[in-house]
Amino acid sequence: MTAAGEWAARGVRLFRHELRMQQLMFWRNRESAVFIFVFPPMLFLLLGAVYSGEIDGVPAVDRLLVGMMGYGCANTALAGLAITLVVRREGGILKRVRATPLPPPRTSARCSSRR
Repeated sequence: MTAAGEWAARGVRLFRHELRMQQLMFWRNRESAVFIFVFPPMLFLLLGAVYSGEIDGVPAVDRLLVGMMGYGCANTALAGLAITLVVRREGGILKRVRATPLPPPRTSARCSSRR
């Protein structure tokens, strides 16, 4: 195997290991899991029961579904990141990651891409 092939294989192994560790940390953080997987369907069911009828000829539930999908994306991107960073800071995980030989930009990108 060439040097580039070995380097790529090492990168894939590191990526798989990092992905596994990120998943473990995500599922241990119950606040993130609740706000990403439980809260949007509950809110959709609640608002779907309240709003009935049509909006501009489209069923109100369909419009609500699109809005909830947007909410889910925004919540995952913004609120989920904030919760995750706070939990990792309180648990000392960010200090341990900072002690690794990763360059600081890659460390912060890894923390922000998470999950």
